[in-house]
Amino acid sequence: MLNKKIIIILFVVAVFFILLIVYNYTFTDPFVKSSVESGEEIYEQNCMQCHGENGRGRKMNTATTLNNQEFLTLASDELLKGVISEGRKGTKMPSFHVDYGGNLTGEQIGDVVLYMRSWHKQNVEMETPDKITGDPNLGRKLYKNNCLSCHGKGVGPSVVNKAFLEQVSDEFLWDTIAYGRSDTAMGPSLKGTGGIRELTKKEISAIVRYLRNMED
Repeated sequence: MLNKKIIIILFVVAVFFILLIVYNYTFTDPFVKSSVESGEEIYEQNCMQCHGENGRGRKMNTATTLNNQEFLTLASDELLKGVISEGRKGTKMPSFHVDYGGNLTGEQIGDVVLYMRSWHKQNVEMETPDKITGDPNLGRKLYKNNCLSCHGKGVGPSVVNKAFLEQVSDEFLWDTIAYGRSDTAMGPSLKGTGGIRELTKKEISAIVRYLRNMED
């Protein structure tokens, strides 16, 4: 009797695994691309000519480096999808979503973002002030002395572009100025982080406030 029960149990288990294999074979198409693979293909067709292979950037003018770990730490999926969808007026970044005259669906843009996330290997620790307040007039002077040489002459992307400022948060601006972007010309500016510029937290906050004034 015991042996009969064991045989029945083994039979049921075997049938279960056979059905599982048949289900996977039937409903999983090995030739259907994953979202990341689809995103890679879409990126190569639409983005690589400016932002470079694997998001290395700088292939065309001031196109942003996208595989930078600081950037990927700061940029939320919502921000990335928004920029890809709507583009950035006043720059060479076009809109790609069909609703804005582009050629990609929301799902395809989501796949591109998933592909970009595959470059994100680690979160970079950044300490951001709870309140980002300061004197915009001081910020204007600091910007002129420390930022304008790159961001006002086509070396770096425009940071006074209204569309850019509408898309990013104060924290994004502050952390980018303070900690820079590794493996790019944008070095850190916060005092004690090893950059050429040695700005205090208050001075960086003043620059952010100045940039926000440029948005109006």
